[in-house]
Amino acid sequence: MLGVLVGEIRYGIAGDEFSTQAHLTPDLAGWHAAGHDTARWTNGDAQLPLPEGSLTQPVTLTITLLATGPYLAGHQQAVTEKVACAA
Repeated sequence: MLGVLVGEIRYGIAGDEFSTQAHLTPDLAGWHAAGHDTARWTNGDAQLPLPEGSLTQPVTLTITLLATGPYLAGHQQAVTEKVACAA
C-alpha cells in the first residue's frame, strides 16, 4: 500500500532553514523503492533521518506532499493515533 508521495523536505533550526533529500536515500526503512529523482512514496511507516545534533533544539519540519490516498477510514484512525503517540 502506498502512503504519501513526499517531495521537498525543509527543516529550520535556530532561524536557519535547510533542505534535505534524506528521503531519497536507497534502502531507507519505511519507503518504497525510489521511482522519481525528487520524490518518494512512503509505505506507512517512513523514517526520516535528520542531521546529527539537530534535535538538541526546536526544529521546524516542512514536508511537501505531492500525492496521497485514498485510505480506508479505519486505517486512517490508526495512523493518526500512531503519529500522536510519536510526537
